[in-house]
Order: sequence, then C-alpha cells, then structure tokens
Amino acid sequence: MIIDEIRKARESKGLSRRALAEMLDVDPQAIVRLEAGTGSIDLLIRVMDAVDFHFAGLAPGRSLPDQLRNRRIKMELSVAELSRRAGMSRNTISGLEVGKGTIRALESLLAIIGKQARRRAPERQHWAADRKGDRDSRFTPLEFLEPIYEVFGIPDLDPCGHDLAPVRAGQKYMLSEGWDGLAEPWAAGVVWCNPPFSAQLQWLRKADHEVTVGNAKTVICLVPARTDSAFFHDRLVHIADIGLLRGRIKFLSPDGRAEQTPFALMLVIFGATARQLDHLRTLIPAYWLPRSPSVAHGNPEPEHALEQINL
Repeated sequence: MIIDEIRKARESKGLSRRALAEMLDVDPQAIVRLEAGTGSIDLLIRVMDAVDFHFAGLAPGRSLPDQLRNRRIKMELSVAELSRRAGMSRNTISGLEVGKGTIRALESLLAIIGKQARRRAPERQHWAADRKGDRDSRFTPLEFLEPIYEVFGIPDLDPCGHDLAPVRAGQKYMLSEGWDGLAEPWAAGVVWCNPPFSAQLQWLRKADHEVTVGNAKTVICLVPARTDSAFFHDRLVHIADIGLLRGRIKFLSPDGRAEQTPFALMLVIFGATARQLDHLRTLIPAYWLPRSPSVAHGNPEPEHALEQINL
C-alpha cells in the first residue's frame, strides 16, 4: 500500500510526523490523516518530495501526475476507457493527472494501471559528473561560515584543511602536508569539520569519539542529510544537536565556481551549549531535531568504532 511505503520513507529520514509537518508548514494532523489514507494528492506529492519518495513501475515523468498520464497513454487508454475500467468519473481521472484529487482515488486508479508500481530506490546524488575523481574538493562559502564564527568564535582546528578553502582556524590538518584528520587527535576547544562527503560516516564517528574522550569540547560538522544509517538512529540522534538546513548551499570548487549541492545538508554539532544553539537558530535557517530520550532499537555503537562504512 502506497501510504505504508510513504510512512517508512519518512521514518527512514528520521522525521517524526510533527517534524515533517513543520518542514511543509502544515498542521501535524494533516500528516496523521495522510498516513491514515485520507487527504489530498497535492499534500501527498509534497510529502513524497520531502522524504525522497519516487515511483518506479509506472512510466517516465517528472512528477506523479505526469507518470499517471504517461502510464495511461502507454496502455493506449483514453480517459473515457480508463474511467469505465476503474469505475471512476472522467473528471476524477483528469484531476489526478494534474495533481488534484484524493489519496483514495489515487489508490483506486493505481489498482488498475499501477499494479507494478513500487518505490524507486533513492539515488545517491553527486556533484559534477564531469569531474568524478574530484567530488570531495568542495569548500564551505564564507557567507555560511560567518554565522559559525559569530556563535562559536574562530575554530581552534579544521581537521579537513585545504589550502584553497576559506575556513579560518587556529590549526589545519592539511592532507597535502601529510596530516590525516581521521588518525590525529583533535585537541581543541572548537573544531569545524566539513569533511569529504564520500567518507561522511567515518568523520562523524571520529567527531563523536573526540568529544567523548575529552579531546575536543565542541565539534561542528556540515554534512549531507543522510539519515538512514544505524549510527544516525542509534547514536547521533541521542547525543548530538542536528539541524536540517533549509535550502541548498553553493560550495566553491577548486576552480572557483560556485556549485549548489544536489542533496540536502545538515549541521551535526557535538558539545554545544543551549545559548550557542539558540543564537545559531537566529542566524541559520534550519529545522532542529529534538534529542531522542532513549535508544529505541539496539544499542549505541561504540564511540571508538571508526571502521569505514560505505555510504
């Protein structure tokens, strides 16, 4: 059932119904009703976009309404013929094909033309397909760093330093100079970490470890909003402050071009004070996830576990 898959997609993103409602600026009861199988197609489409849910097994199309229309055409059915087969009015079918109608009507239509419909596996999006070997060399723009400096001061350490990056820090671990930020201790008060996204989970584990053992006091990480890992659910949501950023950031490439991320981003902050977080909320648009009070599934992963996990 489509609604069950939508709910699973929301949960895989680490979003509660209330959090999703706030992201979409709707009443939380609207999400409750939607997941009970009632509501509008318009809201369903917005939810699908928010939780990265797309259909396979229908027909090509930029949106669900396009897919419905193209599927009907591929089956060589007129609106009148499909209306007869589905036991639905022509107006209802025409409405669904432009994004209007109800979820119940959609499910009735899918029972006729979408028996093979299923969730398409989420695609891992990348930057710059023409420069596949250099995807990790992207630098946080100064306009995003300024609020970080205002709240936390100039960082004492950047363990992912690069000579082209505009980050200001007391010390930088530069790979070009033989440093390895994953191997070296982060002995610092404040650490800024915009890590290579291809090894995101390793760096988040490292940040957790360095704060847990007392090497670093505060670590601010800017990473893609990948919320499906066991580490995110079993560890991060309990011990870190996580802000899902509104909109996209234009990072700087090595050749000076500004390139917008093709994926959502989040701030993961270890060891921030309530005052710092309150200040940061006024400067950077984001939805901040509430800390989970307990571990719902399994046990937190060991803080020292830094083995590589394929993201």
